[in-house]
Amino acid sequence: MKLLSFKIEEEEYVGIIQDNRILDLNSAFNQHLGGAFTGYIHRFDLDMLSFLELGELGISEALKALEFCKELEGDYYFGSRLFYSLDSVQVLSPIPRPRKNIVCGLFLH
Repeated sequence: MKLLSFKIEEEEYVGIIQDNRILDLNSAFNQHLGGAFTGYIHRFDLDMLSFLELGELGISEALKALEFCKELEGDYYFGSRLFYSLDSVQVLSPIPRPRKNIVCGLFLH
């Protein structure tokens, strides 16, 4: 499973890449595709950090939605946008706004 953060116009999304298409996870979760988050009544508006904070639950629910969507034709389902073409979006940093500073270093021996 390949996760990514992406942007369309000024709106940011979190998704999964599937065959050069991106599944918008918030739309998939809000529609409970494949039984994902059945019983949850609040609207999902996740960014990558909040998705990752869901841990194993988020991953398992995302896989349910992805499995369900593998057979869908076209870009729409239930009148809502689910898929975006990879070349029609602006790919963002995986975590566009980290909560803490991240320092990386290269050590040579």
